[in-house]
Amino acid sequence: MKTKKVRQVPSYTIDASLDRFSGENLFPEQLKRANEAISKYGLPKEYYLSQGITPPDSNS
Repeated sequence: MKTKKVRQVPSYTIDASLDRFSGENLFPEQLKRANEAISKYGLPKEYYLSQGITPPDSNS
């Protein structure tokens, strides 16, 4: 008979003091650059395919 392996789940705790950062933009410059790049170049084709939607034409 085969025995079933028991998986060990790692235990972790989340520091409650990090709640003060909730909803706060910690990196505004990087977010601005990322949004500009997405608006200029668009998202990768794989993203659209994984969402089940047709990617926009890359020739425009």
